[in-house]
Amino acid sequence: AIAQIRYRLTDKMNTSARVAFSSRDLDNKDANISGLDVGINLEYRPTKFSFMRIEGGYLSINGKNDTFTKVFLCNDKPSNSSLHLAISVGVYFDIYSSLNDL
Repeated sequence: AIAQIRYRLTDKMNTSARVAFSSRDLDNKDANISGLDVGINLEYRPTKFSFMRIEGGYLSINGKNDTFTKVFLCNDKPSNSSLHLAISVGVYFDIYSSLNDL
């Protein structure tokens, strides 16, 4: 299940948040896992085709057996959760408009 919300702060700035949850029942009962992903970001669009974004998030995987859930390294130790912070920039290409002009 995924839920996401976006809010436009100004014409050039917006923010969004998302929550995702997943659960898998596998044939091997020790391998049954569930995961939670939570994220929030702030995005600035200086032009129609470009953006700058800062995003933070939390990811957690839970289950009965650590072999299947401890997939992250934190201080060189296996962990079942992870925090992240990312800064990205990008450019959009409007391919569909270009195709219509042919």
